[in-house]
Amino acid sequence: MDPHKRSRFWHFTIGVCMLAVFGWTPPAASGEATSAQEGFAREYGAPAEDVPDPLDDLGSLAPEDGKWLKGEDGREYFVKKLRKEKGAYQWIDAEHTKIRYKRWYTFTVLKADSEYLYLKLYRPASSPDLVAARKETEAREKKELRAIAATYRPHAGRSDSLTFSPFDRGLPKRGMWRNGLDVADVNGDGHLDVVHGPARKGALIPRIFLGDGKGQWRQWSEARYPQAPYEYGDAAAGDFNGDGLMDLAFGFHLKGLLVLIQESPGQFRRWSEGLDLQIPGQGDDASGFSTREIEVADWNSDGKLDIIALGEGPRPGGTTDGKRRGILTSFAHGGVVYENHGDGTWTRIDKGLEHQGIFGDSLALGDFDGNGRLDFLTSSNVLNRSDVLNLGHVGSSEWDRLGNDLFRPMALIQSVASGDFNGDGRDDMALAFASWEKKIWRTGLDVLLSDPEGSWTRSTLSAEEGRRSLWALDSGDLNADGDLDLVASTGDGEVWVFLGDGEGGFDREASPEIASPRGCRGYDILLVDVDKDGRDDIVASFAGEGSALPLAEFAVSCRSGGQIAVWRSSPREVP
Repeated sequence: MDPHKRSRFWHFTIGVCMLAVFGWTPPAASGEATSAQEGFAREYGAPAEDVPDPLDDLGSLAPEDGKWLKGEDGREYFVKKLRKEKGAYQWIDAEHTKIRYKRWYTFTVLKADSEYLYLKLYRPASSPDLVAARKETEAREKKELRAIAATYRPHAGRSDSLTFSPFDRGLPKRGMWRNGLDVADVNGDGHLDVVHGPARKGALIPRIFLGDGKGQWRQWSEARYPQAPYEYGDAAAGDFNGDGLMDLAFGFHLKGLLVLIQESPGQFRRWSEGLDLQIPGQGDDASGFSTREIEVADWNSDGKLDIIALGEGPRPGGTTDGKRRGILTSFAHGGVVYENHGDGTWTRIDKGLEHQGIFGDSLALGDFDGNGRLDFLTSSNVLNRSDVLNLGHVGSSEWDRLGNDLFRPMALIQSVASGDFNGDGRDDMALAFASWEKKIWRTGLDVLLSDPEGSWTRSTLSAEEGRRSLWALDSGDLNADGDLDLVASTGDGEVWVFLGDGEGGFDREASPEIASPRGCRGYDILLVDVDKDGRDDIVASFAGEGSALPLAEFAVSCRSGGQIAVWRSSPREVP
């Protein structure tokens, strides 16, 4: 086609589509060419009657009974059934409410079934009516945007009552420390230690950093671990065999889970029969489960610690010869419980196909329905997938997965925490979100407070436009007032502190002295009393990709690769 004709053709196409967005449909009276036909006829020099009308498949563009319906916006319309035809239409919005038909027309879809789309066809309007309708639509949309923005208005106050100081001499200041860590007295000396899996792109061995309770740390180089397919992921500590020594559990990226029993100080052996673990070179059909988020608790109340894990999502497929083919599979989804039998064997419990679609990197445990049974809350890295509340059955290892009307629509739930934030004896939920509501990205933190009747109240602690995201979140008591506080970390490493008042309210604490690695994503946060002074401290891990390119977009890249950090909390001195 001649370049000038091609240019005119696309200008005409764009113009028709824009008019269609505002409800315009060309006349289709018998014996008259539509404007689309005329446009094509002029373009190709053919008689209009010889050019096929893209709307012929729809038949009449008026209701057969002559009755028009009137919408809330005052515009008249009727509903037309259109049989689904592959390639004839495409969805043009994430909510599946609009299609582009035959490349020319945009239609609103009221509903769809296996065979038909049900289109909302508007009555043609005059130009003045179109202008008035457009203004009315714009006014209504502005009102909706203001109403939505009001739901993101933060309710947190301001405070500056604490100070934070580094308490991490000897912990690594470089390296990609992802995804999770744990804090426990692993060597039995009475001081808390930091447990981490291998750093990404680092030596493939577990890492234990021994603490002295005074802010000094050293890697436990004397510890010995069995041969295993170690990889970065999550780590948790617990006494799995009841011998009084602290043992270790790991969730490895793409490879599964592993438990190591500490037989004597620093000497570990595998204790993992029944856990999903992919071993390179020994065959892999990619049907196993892998995770980067695990928690340890007595799930079934039998006195033995079990493992609750969250699938990390789609993963590369493989074949029985162990060679990767690059096909994505969907087996690493949902919450999974591994029950500990106390003899080195485990039984996996999951929801089967019901749990497909949920995956993420954050878990929180609690009793959210007040029945005395342990439940768990997960994140969700799937937009608008919010069935993340998992309520355990009393007297059973099963659970129900539920959503909540107060979870943000069109949102990713990227990290979660739990605790009794309003002092009523029931656990509440804290959810960090990245929402895409009305095509605006927002990063924020909500707290959902429960009541004895089973209903919930939402309070927004922080919200900002943009997609920095809050990837790490935990609760604890930073100021020793008996009320739970919250700490979160953003995608560029900023640490947010919120002090709770014990009644469900929070104040945003000014904490400029927390010098986190600039540009490095916060992957995990734990609030724990490292120095045993009665106040919880902040233990956090960071990771990211650095860049040597001198471009503005890389100005805040994670040049160090990441670090493990501890900040000690203490009351701010008032002059």
